[in-house]
Amino acid sequence: MNSQIDRLELLALLNKGLDYPLVLLVAPPGSGKSVLLEQWQNHLCQLARSPKVMRFETSPKLNEGDVIFSLIFDALKSMTPLWEASFFNLFKDDSQVDEVTLIEVFLEAFTQLAHDLVIIFDDFHHISSARIHRIMNTLVSKLPTHVSILLSSRRYPQFSIAKLKLKEAVLIIDGNDLRINAEELLTLNQSICGSQLETRRISTLLTQTEGWFVGTN
Repeated sequence: MNSQIDRLELLALLNKGLDYPLVLLVAPPGSGKSVLLEQWQNHLCQLARSPKVMRFETSPKLNEGDVIFSLIFDALKSMTPLWEASFFNLFKDDSQVDEVTLIEVFLEAFTQLAHDLVIIFDDFHHISSARIHRIMNTLVSKLPTHVSILLSSRRYPQFSIAKLKLKEAVLIIDGNDLRINAEELLTLNQSICGSQLETRRISTLLTQTEGWFVGTN
């Protein structure tokens, strides 16, 4: 995906996701997920009411223990004073924190925030731990309205999306949404080649690549 293309419709869709506890950005590799998130972060900074953003690049290492939750906790400490004793007892050693306690402490920390917050996990498909997926699912179901979680992944998480859909608690952006359109392809070619494509050539490229960003580059 070329960062010179501003995908305004997708940015607007992501903005809509701020009204949901969970946003799922699910598409194959090469669809432009990560660069779209970069654009969105830059876009959020320009909003009148700009939310705080935590963004984590996930890897298989984050399946170990409570590493992923420790990262969130450290980021939260830089945003709000966490004075409760229960906060300081988290992650004091390598043992896993009780799930119920972990969730309660995070929810209490979120309520102390004086601003909106978006927590982004890029490449969430690296997370295979059933425990992490279970905790994420519970957090999503209990998040205060000023906090949203975005999972960018090649596949859906290991919890029921159907239940979240019924509660209107999830916004899903998939590979169909990420497909490049004719106008964007024209802009991409102009920025790379400095020339315009013929209408017939645009149609052929979109058909051949099915709008897949990597395929059009």
